[in-house]
Amino acid sequence: MNDTTSRDFLLETSQYIPEIFGTQDLNLKQIEKKFNVRITTRENHIKIGGEPKDIEAVEKLLLQLQEMLSQGHKLQNGDIKFAIRLAA
Repeated sequence: MNDTTSRDFLLETSQYIPEIFGTQDLNLKQIEKKFNVRITTRENHIKIGGEPKDIEAVEKLLLQLQEMLSQGHKLQNGDIKFAIRLAA
């Protein structure tokens, strides 16, 4: 039996969303596929739906990406792929 749930995650600022999700949401699609979650946003609020262990991994990933952005780092596609591997 699947134990799916959802959890809200709050980014420091909605300005991070375009960089985290990428052009045409390509990064978002990679994250959803890798972790088998569904992600929706409203401003800087992110709702993550899926199994608890997958949600926790995505939260860890989002925290890492947010930290990079807050330090002035511009995310590249390789950064996202690397962060996904670390969080998985």
